[in-house]
Amino acid sequence: MLLKTEGKISEIKAKTEFFGSIIIRKRIKGMIQPVVFEIKGEQFRDCVKHKHFKEGDKVRIWFVPSCKKHNDRYYTNLIVEKMEIIESNPINLFTEHGLVDTETGEILE
Repeated sequence: MLLKTEGKISEIKAKTEFFGSIIIRKRIKGMIQPVVFEIKGEQFRDCVKHKHFKEGDKVRIWFVPSCKKHNDRYYTNLIVEKMEIIESNPINLFTEHGLVDTETGEILE
């Protein structure tokens, strides 16, 4: 099942040389929540090594949810299949509260 979402990249984390995470922030039921996607392969190289994607970029992400059971608990990972830039690092303002997205008014940490 391939799903799609859009958002601004708030953080890119490399876990190993070939694997990492992309964190976007989404407004869900009135609250801003982080959504973490696992990324590997060509998309990971584009983010980390080639710098095609960077923090602050508005992106569209196609992903596949993957769920595993461990000790009677379920864990879900969102695995990136494809990414594209919608808007490259729009202008944001820094305030004493953090980074403010001028488009949505959201405060990003």
